[in-house]
Amino acid sequence: MNCVELRQVSLEVDGKLFLDQADLVVSAGESVVIAGLPGSGKSFVPRIILGLPGM
Repeated sequence: MNCVELRQVSLEVDGKLFLDQADLVVSAGESVVIAGLPGSGKSFVPRIILGLPGM
């Protein structure tokens, strides 16, 4: 069973593309690490999952 499923999610803020048709599937009991360079959009992923507005 999937706890979180994002399909073809795109996010652009102030003309900068952070996510381009990204997919994420997390199953029950699974742990996930989101890693990347500073400014790459890591903080946007949990905000999208929770339905919070962009930064």
